[in-house]
Order: sequence, then C-alpha cells, then structure tokens
Amino acid sequence: MQVVKKLRNHPKSPKKISLVLAEEQHFSGKLQKINLSSGGFTVHLVNSPSDLLSYISENTVQVIMIDVHFHAEGDVNYLFEIKRKSLNKDIKIILTSVLPLRNIIDVRVKKYVDLFVVKPMPRVVLIEKIKKIVDAPIRQALRYKVNYPILLQMENEKVTLRVIDMSTNGLLIEDKKRAVSIDSNDDLKLELMLPTYKSRIKFKGKVIRFTKEGFGLKITKISEESLTKIEKTLERENQNKDGQIYYL
Repeated sequence: MQVVKKLRNHPKSPKKISLVLAEEQHFSGKLQKINLSSGGFTVHLVNSPSDLLSYISENTVQVIMIDVHFHAEGDVNYLFEIKRKSLNKDIKIILTSVLPLRNIIDVRVKKYVDLFVVKPMPRVVLIEKIKKIVDAPIRQALRYKVNYPILLQMENEKVTLRVIDMSTNGLLIEDKKRAVSIDSNDDLKLELMLPTYKSRIKFKGKVIRFTKEGFGLKITKISEESLTKIEKTLERENQNKDGQIYYL
C-alpha cells in the first residue's frame, strides 16, 4: 500500500487561511501560533481585546480563535463587536476553554460562535475542525525522519548540508550554525544524494520557514523520474515506521 502522497497529483497549494489568535498569555500564544502556522494558517497574535478589534477592522481575517476568558467570560456584546467591526462580514469565531463551555457561557453566545473547542485538543483534530468551518481543503503529506546529504548551489560555491525530515512535497535541512545565508521565499537549486542511487537528484525548492534545526523547503520543480526515486526511497526505508502528518 502506498504511504506517501504524490506531489505530481497535488493541485496548486491553496492560499493560507488568515487566523487571529487572541491569547492574553504571551508564551502560550506563541506556542499555539507555531502549531497553527505549520498547519496551513497565517497567524497573527493579539494580547488584548482592543488590539483584536483594531486588527480585524483594518485587515481581512477569516478566523478568530479566542479564549472564553479573553473578554468577560465570552461576553455577548464583545462577540457582537467582533462581527460588527470585522472587514470580513463572514468571519468565523472559535471559542476555546479548558472547561466544558456549556457550563460557563451565556446561551446567547451560540449565535455568534462557529466552533467551540475544549482545550487541549489534539493538533491534528483542531486543524481539521478549523478548516472545515471555512470550507478549506485539507491537504496532507506524510513525512519521515531521514539523514541524506544535500548540496545547495549558492552564488559562488556548493554547500553540503543534511536533510533530516522529508516528504515528497518538501524537506527540512539541518543548519543550526546558519552556514548558508538565505531568506524566506528564496529559490534554491539543490542536489540530493539518496541511498542506492548513484546519480544525484536535482530539483528546485523555495524556502518557506526557519526552525531551530535549520530551514524548510517546498519542492517547486522536479522531474517525474526524480520524484519517483524519492517516493520509492521513502517507501522502502520507512515500511515499518509511522510518518508524521504534515499539513500543506
């Protein structure tokens, strides 16, 4: 059974969903932002009720995720203000709580809220629920931990690094010491060395994120033959391993 989603069968990547995360606790908000950003969302974090109203009145936002305690226990008037001031009149509101929401909110709140979430909710489930309320396609790929050498073609030299995480859509390249000088959205030429194949896999990729381990690339141009080699290698070397779901 095939376990890797094929890049060549994927449609063009949909535009990311714009989401405002309303969280008074800055550290907690940053963690949630990281999780949601890797799930296909463009996340803006706000820390006060006034900042939230100001932001959505000036920017088009699709989803707001707000804790029930962010403003007076899910105050009905505040939710009304969100709907009234939002540039997007079809904005979706997600109300979250660590307690069962039916025990602590006014029943009138239900007319303004599109999704109730009791925290903590598994990341995979939460992402699917959010995308469902905005009718966004849920696209996934399976990625695996690997250890493959890769060459990056820089202006005047080729730099050798290692791929530590990979799917048929993209890869994570280890670069903790920031050996290469690149920016987000840079287009790179790459040569991947896979076991059992003598020739290098040549392709192009775009930088889409930076992590503490290095940087992530989305594969943007690759031949059918090269993609098949990546596919077969991932399948062969990970038959008895569970891949991690990656949201695109």
